[in-house]
Amino acid sequence: MALLPFLKKKEKEEKHIDHVKHDHADGAEQKLLTRFEGVERAVLIAPHITERARMLAEIGQYVFRIASTANKQAVRKAVEKAYKVHVIGVRIVTAREKPRRRGLTSGVKRGYKKAVVALRKGESIDIF
Repeated sequence: MALLPFLKKKEKEEKHIDHVKHDHADGAEQKLLTRFEGVERAVLIAPHITERARMLAEIGQYVFRIASTANKQAVRKAVEKAYKVHVIGVRIVTAREKPRRRGLTSGVKRGYKKAVVALRKGESIDIF
């Protein structure tokens, strides 16, 4: 424990640095981020993980959040390049913006675009 205020501030900064180091130590998260670097990152935002997405993964279909400007061909190329699999079909769904209200404060829940990607039989992606 520091007696002087400037020493207390220094201890607080050191704790923050240790906390940041532990946050980035997760190898799985780092591996996922490196997959989406480059051109694929402009198309694929992240895997969309829900109960339904997990059920679809069992039958060889995977769900990703994608950029609002992405199309089926771009999604196909991005998934094939990022995961080294063969895509046989892509379906795109656009979730619209929805108004939300909490008391007198009103706002909007952002919309997004997601893609359901079907893979060749026997292939899988290990993200779920």
